[in-house]
Amino acid sequence: MSEGRASFWWEVCVLTREAAWEAVSEALRSAGADGVRAEAVPEGGDALRVCAYVLPHGREGEGGGAFSAFLADVRAGLERIARVFAELGLDAGPLDVSSREVREEDWAEAWKAFFVPLFLGETFVVVPPWREVPPEAEGRRVLRIDPGMAFGTGHHPSTALAVELLEAARVSGARVLDVGTGSGILALAACALGAREVLAVDVDPLAVRVAWENVAAAGVSDCVRVVEGDLLHPAREAVKAGAPPFDLLLANLLLEPILRLLPEAPEVLSPEGSLVLSGVLRSERDPLEAALAASGFAVRAVREREGWVGILAARASALRPLP
Repeated sequence: MSEGRASFWWEVCVLTREAAWEAVSEALRSAGADGVRAEAVPEGGDALRVCAYVLPHGREGEGGGAFSAFLADVRAGLERIARVFAELGLDAGPLDVSSREVREEDWAEAWKAFFVPLFLGETFVVVPPWREVPPEAEGRRVLRIDPGMAFGTGHHPSTALAVELLEAARVSGARVLDVGTGSGILALAACALGAREVLAVDVDPLAVRVAWENVAAAGVSDCVRVVEGDLLHPAREAVKAGAPPFDLLLANLLLEPILRLLPEAPEVLSPEGSLVLSGVLRSERDPLEAALAASGFAVRAVREREGWVGILAARASALRPLP
């Protein structure tokens, strides 16, 4: 424990269902959680309890200070989740919120018990560093991911969609740009599929550190470079400085940042460059496809899962049949 660090944290738990647990996790992180884990509810079917941990900076108890603001942001995020899931005809569960104070040592390692190996696409199995590769993963490429406090365990449908579309793209020998890399999971997957080099970008310095640690642990620092920056800015600066353009852009983000980067994407992509986009709801597909067309891209493949959409697109002038 570092000097001046609080010995107690607030644990805030939300009762939800499996289909919504990653959305709830992201709502907790967006509100300022310093760590998130999920656990099954005994005899609860697919019910899950998603718990966040918050440092008690400036708190005076649940009724005031920073913790009160955190709870307000969490409840606002849960209200949005409830609306979206209702529109999609999905059950997010009760989204009930509870909280308690816990000792730091009680949770620091406990969440790891809930991160189990995960099969992604036709190629990969995601395994945290503290678990063995399961026998049934024989023949798959292993991605060792410690997400820390960054987004990207592979459990969210948007990440699974991005990996599946990445498998369908031409990656071998490509220069790849991963925008919003989070834990670095997509950058590592691209490298494993034969990418010549990957530039992994995130605006969050914590995510940059986590991604760099995962890259270093995988021994692929010669393939993946992790930098801090906003959307396409690092890539644009690199291309302006004489670096060759990228062959593939990965962006597992929300709709708004994707719409912001699309008009500038041709500046950093090669004439035959492609995009893998994910993190978009089914209800947002039409505006995304319109923005792609306006920026000179044509859709090559669309996949959906649990109300989320992933799209593989290419420069409209360079379309070829998928392999």
